Amino acid sequence: MCIIILIIVIKKCVLNVGVHMSLNEMKKGQRATVTEVPEGELRHKLLRFGLAPGMKVRCHAKIPFGPVVVKFGGQEIALGRDIAKRVKISGIEEKK
Repeated sequence: MCIIILIIVIKKCVLNVGVHMSLNEMKKGQRATVTEVPEGELRHKLLRFGLAPGMKVRCHAKIPFGPVVVKFGGQEIALGRDIAKRVKISGIEEKK
C-alpha cells in the first residue's frame, strides 16, 4: 500500500512540473492561458491592453534579443522580455 501511495505522489509531482511558465518561454505558434499577471502599475497597464488571467494567448513572434509578440482577443502586442518573464502561463498547446 505504501508503494502505491508513493507512486501517486510522484505522478502528481511530475505532472505539476512546468505548469507555470513565463510568457517569454513560449515558442512561436504555441498557445497558452495566462494564469498570473504581476501586481502594481504593470498589472494595470497589462489589464488595459486586455491581458488578464484566464486569457488565451498565442506567441506570434519572438524577436532575437527583443520583445515577445503575442496575439489575443483580436489584437497583437509586443512585450519586452523582462515584462514577459513576469507574466505566468499554463496549458501550453503546440500550433495546429
